[in-house]
Amino acid sequence: MTKVMRFFDGSQYSESDFAKFMKRIMKHDGVLATNGVDPAYGGAFWPGEHNPPNMSVDMSPGIAWIQGGEFESDQNANIILSDSTGLPRYDRIVVRLNWIANSIDFAVLEGTPNASPTLKALTRTDSQWELEICNIYVGAGVTAIYQDDIVDTRTTDTCGIAGCPLGAAFVEPNGDISMLNTYRFRYLPAPYYSDEAVNKAYVDGTFAGLASPAFTGTPTAPTPLRTVGGTRIPTCDYVRGMFISSQAAGATQKLLDTNIYSATVTSVIKILQMPQQYFTGSVFTVKFDIKTVNGPGIFSVGGLAGGGASKTSSDAAYTSYTFDITLYTPGDVLSFVITVSPGTTCYVKNIAIWGYDIPFFSKEIWAW
Repeated sequence: MTKVMRFFDGSQYSESDFAKFMKRIMKHDGVLATNGVDPAYGGAFWPGEHNPPNMSVDMSPGIAWIQGGEFESDQNANIILSDSTGLPRYDRIVVRLNWIANSIDFAVLEGTPNASPTLKALTRTDSQWELEICNIYVGAGVTAIYQDDIVDTRTTDTCGIAGCPLGAAFVEPNGDISMLNTYRFRYLPAPYYSDEAVNKAYVDGTFAGLASPAFTGTPTAPTPLRTVGGTRIPTCDYVRGMFISSQAAGATQKLLDTNIYSATVTSVIKILQMPQQYFTGSVFTVKFDIKTVNGPGIFSVGGLAGGGASKTSSDAAYTSYTFDITLYTPGDVLSFVITVSPGTTCYVKNIAIWGYDIPFFSKEIWAW
């Protein structure tokens, strides 16, 4: 059994001893978010175009933690790129730890010019370790690098934000947590238990947004009552109850250009299935225009249990009429019938049903 104790006066310790110890404290390699600055919005090692733009990238001051080693740059660094050629390429700017040379510094991983360029792989071995700060698209024949050419990768897997492994064994908050300045909880994993915290990426990728949400699957919602107005969401049942199915029956002719129903014999011209959502006792008003030729004609509405009404007309010109019918059985069928004697033709048009005593539906419900 080997027992190791650190650190005491009079003992000698190696580079690997300190690196091993610090790696246990600083679990995650990456850029340190110093002075309350979130590096995703500037801060440590932010890569930007030079002023004036040329073939270089400026790197702001910052600190990086890499495999137990620390790298600090306290002034702006100007990283020079090679001139462009006749083909584009991708370059990477990295923080490179070299254990052989005992050094940590900025370096450029220059890509290979190609019509379809790719990034050169990072080196992560026992002798060298690299963290990518950014990558740059170097276009064919360009003489300057602009901000749009630079992709900041500090918060991605190729770099990351350095931090301590504050797990359940280390921290268990009991009460409010105050996040000062711009510090934030970052890199939270996808939740497993119902009381776990989640990150913004998980919420955005799992739930529809409040503005212009894009639902997937088969989302459901409560069906509002007919008495409810406002901006509530109408469900399929609600809409199906409002726009009911209809079918023509009998010897009916519909003249599409004038929307006229005519009959020279008794004819059922419409059959409607009343919605279940309407209340027993609701009164509907039927509006229509009617005229007859060579005798009287009768337009009637029936089929509702205990209800129905009709109008006999001998008008030679179209005349508008209304009558009321009462809903006794929601869901029953409602038939519209023209009845005439032999030799008589009856015309009915502009048929509409209105509901006046139904809250929110004091308006035209059906028309054909």
